[in-house]
Amino acid sequence: MLSTVKRIVELGGNMTEKKQDLELMQGYIEEYLFVGKYLNEFASGPASDFGMSFDQWLILTEIAQAETLLSVMDLADMHRVTRSAISRQVAGLLKQDYVYEEDDMADRRHKTLHLTPKGSEVEDKLWDVAQDRFKGWLDVFGRGKFQETLDFIRDFEEKIVQRDRWGSRIKKSHEG
Repeated sequence: MLSTVKRIVELGGNMTEKKQDLELMQGYIEEYLFVGKYLNEFASGPASDFGMSFDQWLILTEIAQAETLLSVMDLADMHRVTRSAISRQVAGLLKQDYVYEEDDMADRRHKTLHLTPKGSEVEDKLWDVAQDRFKGWLDVFGRGKFQETLDFIRDFEEKIVQRDRWGSRIKKSHEG
C-alpha cells in the first residue's frame, strides 16, 4: 500500500489540500469498514434470534403493514432486487412457518403472501425491538441530527449512486 505522502506526491498540486483529501478518504474507508459492518450486524441482531435475516424481517413487516395483498414480484420491486432474490428470502420464511402463499383469485398464476399467526407474533416482537432501538438513536442524536444524516444519505444516493457507473452496474444486477 502506498504511503499517504507518496500518494500526495503522485497526485501533485496543493500538498495541504491533497493531504486533507486523502485523510478524508482514509477516514471514510476506516469508518465504512467498522460502521458498515456494525450497522448490518446491529440491524440483523434481533431478527437472527428468530432464525431470519434483517431482509426477511423487512418482508414480514411489509406484508403486515401492506394495504393491499403482496406478491413476490411486488416485494422484488419494493426492494429493487430480482424475483429470485426475494424468492430465496420468502422460501426461508415459508420454511419457518412465518408466511404462507395463497392463489390470487383474480389470476391463479400469481400467489399472494400472508403472515401466519407465528409470523405475526414474531413480526410484532421485532417491530417493538426496532422501535426501541430507533428511539435510543434519537435519544443520543436528536431528531434534527438524524434527519440531517438521512437527508445526506438520500442526497448521496441521488447524486452519486444513481449517476455513478458502479451504481448503475449494481442497479442492473438487481433488476435481473
